[in-house]
Amino acid sequence: MNYKKMLELYQENKLDEAQKKQLEEEIEKQSAISEYLFEHDFENWVAEEDKASERSTASKPAEADKEKEFINFVQKSIRKTFWKIGFAVGTTVLVAVLLLLFLIPKAEKKRYYNPAECIEEETTQRIDLDMYALTELFLPGRNNRSQVDVAAKGGSSYDIIIRQYFSYSGMRNDYIGSVQKGKLMLYTVGYLDGIPLNVWSDALVAGPGGRSFQKFEKTEAFAEVEELDETKLYVAYVTLNKVMNYTEFSNWTKSNNISGVDWCKLCFHGETLYEGENRFGVELEGRPYYCNGAVGFSMNPSVIRFRFDEEKYPSLLRNSLTTESEETVKEHVISTMRYLSNQKKFLKMIGWENATKEFGRYIADIEKYGLSIYGFMMIGKKQDLCALKNIAEIDFIDTKIAQYE
Repeated sequence: MNYKKMLELYQENKLDEAQKKQLEEEIEKQSAISEYLFEHDFENWVAEEDKASERSTASKPAEADKEKEFINFVQKSIRKTFWKIGFAVGTTVLVAVLLLLFLIPKAEKKRYYNPAECIEEETTQRIDLDMYALTELFLPGRNNRSQVDVAAKGGSSYDIIIRQYFSYSGMRNDYIGSVQKGKLMLYTVGYLDGIPLNVWSDALVAGPGGRSFQKFEKTEAFAEVEELDETKLYVAYVTLNKVMNYTEFSNWTKSNNISGVDWCKLCFHGETLYEGENRFGVELEGRPYYCNGAVGFSMNPSVIRFRFDEEKYPSLLRNSLTTESEETVKEHVISTMRYLSNQKKFLKMIGWENATKEFGRYIADIEKYGLSIYGFMMIGKKQDLCALKNIAEIDFIDTKIAQYE
């Protein structure tokens, strides 16, 4: 065992008694030798100084050399000491800098939401796929903004621009913001605002904020449609007076020549979905369905192709469906909900961290009963909306001018 290793073990109290005694004796011996040598050299130096003081002026150069030699010896010792201290401090500073530059940012990126994270062969940004799922399910009219420009600023700080790549009206509106340590701030308000709850009639479906079907009747609603401008494009929220599955709805729109359907609104079986739990203080009052806000799916395929885990989330994209059957669309909606419910950091960033339980209930209801459609959003002009008036299955309509849809 070398001397340095033995000293380290001695400091860690890992030597046995015999080794410890041997080392202590060796240290005492080395100390005595060092002390003797120092005293001997110092006495010699003092003696030399005394002799030098008695020398004549002719001996002054030798005296100067001796003094210079001593000064050099002291300076060399000081430099050696400072070099050791500097090395230790420099190493500590270097380690701290490396931590700041590499380890801490990596730890932060793992802790907080990273919108620039690339998935599936680095061809799809995480935030693009997250926004696609969110907007299709819960933000009708916003699902044309699932393309996000991300600029990393260092650490867990990013600037983002949510691009609108398509618009029915020709008007576009990009949303600018930032993500700072998992917190989203949009400088343009409104992107995460869902459609108003009271645009739907609640004849069949209970839920917070729905318009009372007793107060707002179909004839009154279409009287307002008659007053619309013929030259403008409108968004219409249409409520049905019966719940249809996907196949029934698809056939119904074709038989009634209804075009421009952009998004379908879903409802769920109230008694089974909440198992008697009245979470929002809304009584079902004999109505068999329930819905909290806008939950649904797009009728149009995405124009952007994303890469994702197709085994875990089959049919996540509408444009990946081989057929538009009840089962494939059902699988698509379930996969989209399941994907979004697994994005914990994203949901926390937008303030939806408690929504996963709700997603689970939606998925369970769809798996058991299929897609229950009781309304839809469409884009059209006045003549398209007036044509809906005489269709027996339509219960209510609400409209607004199309801008950035």
